Amino acid sequence: MVQKENCNYVGRLFVISTMTNFAQLEELAKEYAQLKIQKEDNEQAKRNQKLEALALNIIDNFSKQNFQFPLEANVISSNGKTTYIYKNNSTFKNLFEFLSDVLHLPIPILVGSAKFGPGEILVNVQDKKASLRELNNCISELRKLLLAKKSQISSQFM
Repeated sequence: MVQKENCNYVGRLFVISTMTNFAQLEELAKEYAQLKIQKEDNEQAKRNQKLEALALNIIDNFSKQNFQFPLEANVISSNGKTTYIYKNNSTFKNLFEFLSDVLHLPIPILVGSAKFGPGEILVNVQDKKASLRELNNCISELRKLLLAKKSQISSQFM
């Protein structure tokens, strides 16, 4: 059961407040990026183990069914698009660079009719209810794409 103080009401959906989880994923992605650019040395095996663990941790958390993007309740709809902004105008540069790297896709990451970026999500549907349905479908597809890449992570760092 979701407690009301931990969520916002958007349309007919309760969106669990996940700002902390997203901020934690941003920190993990930052650590991943820093490790990845380190030069190879005699600690390469340890570095690769840590990279693998970080990547799997991010994918596992991002792929959970109850995981939600921390979006502001107010959305902007115009010119055939709906824009969703992250809470507190937050940006998640490292997380989206990680996702881009794993999925081999440019930022913003295009999934279906949604463009996922570090500062906002754009959905190519203007009607707010329809765009929320489409966004949920695109998030589901993004999870599937990440889960499909999960098996490749271990072989990447061997």
